[in-house]
Amino acid sequence: MLALVTVVTYLPALRGPFIFDDASAILENPTIRHGWPFAEALHPPPNSTVAGRPLLNLSFAFCHAVSGLNPFGYHVFNLLAHVLAGLALFGLVRRTLLLPGLRAHFEASALPTSFGVAAVWLLHPVQTAAVTYISQRSEVMMGLFYLLALYAYLRSTEAGRYLAWGAIAVASALLGVMSKEAALTLPFSALLFDRTFLSGSFSEAWRKRRGLLVALTSTWIITVLQLSTLKDHGVGVGPGQSPFRYLASECEVIIRYVGLALWPKTLVFDYGENLGFSPAAVSASTIALVLIGAASGYALWRKPGLGLLAVTFFALLAPTSSFVPIVHQPMAENRLYLPLAPVAAIIVVALVRTVDRRVFFAVLAPVLLTLAALTVVRNRDFQDEIGLWQDTVQKSPGNARAHYNLGHALAQSGQDAEAVPAYERAIALRPDYAEAQHNLANSLARLGGKIDAVKHYEAALRLHPDYPAAHYDLAVTQAELGNVDEAIRHFRAALEFEPGNAVIHCRLAEVLAQRRRFAEAFEHYREATERQPNFPEAFTNWGNALVRNARGSDAIEKYQRALKCDPNYVEAHINLGNALYALQRVNEAVEEFEIAVRLAPRSAAARYNLGNLELARGRLPEAIRLFERAIDLDPALAGAHHNLALALVRSGRTAEALSHYQETLRLVPDSAAAHHNLAIALGQLGRFAEAATHEEAALRLQPDFPEARDHLDWLRRRLPAAPK
Repeated sequence: MLALVTVVTYLPALRGPFIFDDASAILENPTIRHGWPFAEALHPPPNSTVAGRPLLNLSFAFCHAVSGLNPFGYHVFNLLAHVLAGLALFGLVRRTLLLPGLRAHFEASALPTSFGVAAVWLLHPVQTAAVTYISQRSEVMMGLFYLLALYAYLRSTEAGRYLAWGAIAVASALLGVMSKEAALTLPFSALLFDRTFLSGSFSEAWRKRRGLLVALTSTWIITVLQLSTLKDHGVGVGPGQSPFRYLASECEVIIRYVGLALWPKTLVFDYGENLGFSPAAVSASTIALVLIGAASGYALWRKPGLGLLAVTFFALLAPTSSFVPIVHQPMAENRLYLPLAPVAAIIVVALVRTVDRRVFFAVLAPVLLTLAALTVVRNRDFQDEIGLWQDTVQKSPGNARAHYNLGHALAQSGQDAEAVPAYERAIALRPDYAEAQHNLANSLARLGGKIDAVKHYEAALRLHPDYPAAHYDLAVTQAELGNVDEAIRHFRAALEFEPGNAVIHCRLAEVLAQRRRFAEAFEHYREATERQPNFPEAFTNWGNALVRNARGSDAIEKYQRALKCDPNYVEAHINLGNALYALQRVNEAVEEFEIAVRLAPRSAAARYNLGNLELARGRLPEAIRLFERAIDLDPALAGAHHNLALALVRSGRTAEALSHYQETLRLVPDSAAAHHNLAIALGQLGRFAEAATHEEAALRLQPDFPEARDHLDWLRRRLPAAPK
């Protein structure tokens, strides 16, 4: 029943997408992609969200081997682990209630009580932050192994079961700390559990199970080794943070956690870095927490079961809500995953102890239905990343990171116009937000506001000078604006931080080639292709630079290398065709253009280039057909309009050609060749005055255009003499 109701509740969430940290944990994680024997997965990237958690990373590698980058398989794994954790909690509670000291009170109600505790814990909507949010699987896996370790610890006290179940407890504890370092509280929980329910005192618990407790504590070695691999995780003392200031604010956080456990009305995906608690609220929460802590300590002495549950709740939160600042995420609902278990136990046990069996089920049933309904509703927010961030900014309007991530989600879906105000709001809330400045610039650039984009790229770099992505994107934008020297400067700056980045080498080579600094360009193309041998774009652009340097024969080899990397790379086929045609290897050129057309039937460029070749060969009907199809695919392709007009004139269809010359000039007003060719067509039709006007325009654009001057003289001789 527990498994069934949980699966039914979470079933709609299995189709949810990857969101937020799932990108670094899964989509951008190279260590999970190689499958069996999964050795690389045990060494997660040190600067990612899976750093220091090898078992978590291994689970992602397993899911990747099974379902690739389809989120469905990852969701199924999370849900299965959650169900198993709930069953482990059920078993732990049931066997605890049947211990000699509790059997007299709970023998008849052990089953419904353990069912109620597990069901409340499984169906509570706050659990969606760990179960539905794939990359927070660490909480689910840690919770599963933590509960299994306590269950095995309890079973090890049975006659003749010490070694077998003790080994299972230690193995589970080891798997727990390999999933998330917060499992280091397990030895304390085991000792407290032993003292409360098994031995009656700490000294007796230590005397009876010293070896097992030491073995559990030895797993801390793994935790220390894992923590030593972390880089830039925002954990520890930093600017504006101190242990005592963080502890004070965490008092308010813990009180809010208690509130969410009891009344999960408003769930927030991301609370941000600055929680904005008032001093009065923090002071009141600190006093309340001190009183609750004192009451828990007193209960541990006078009512050990209740005290155990209360103290365990705080102990489970201690790794994230105590003296060690977690700068980037001081509050997160996923951290309530396992601590919710003692809260659920207190509530359900209190209900069992105060009402009879029928009333218990009469109360429990609507509670579970309500929790399940709230979970279903909350899971809907996770089905769309934009909707999730919109929900977050609505509930936490002062959270700059939420506004930034809303903008990012909108931009990723192609809604840059909507992303801009989200980024601007993030910057207004946090003026030093370099990432928001950078992504705002990206959106503005895609919307055509490249000059404004440059200002925001520069703002990002003032805030964060060693920001390679901002240097790179600013360089790309400057190149598009024609500021080639600025582009070169920023590409070089990006390479200082990422000298092995093949893409940056390739882009720098392109702008160097524009400045005809071919020797430097070729060196960067060489570096790009050595760093990334399977880089067809770099080989193709290298070939283009060689063509511009009058080295067409050498260019052919680069285009062929590009096609070895990717035989379906259309641009390489087109450029190889052009290079072959320039060397009079016409039949080979035709073959390359025809391949390009087959590979990309909707490529206007492929048909345009094949049309040019057919035009040069005098095969006018084929050329006209290809140019017309290219224009259908890309009406703004000026070259196709111009060359179609040429083909029509040569076919004797001069009148039809006029509209295509005119469209060419609309698209490229400063084309002297288009003005000249239109003048020739108009002259053939006897429209000498109009023709003369276009030849005059051609000569204004290109004064050294002898054909245009000769034709203009010819036209003027045919114009009627002006009246005297």
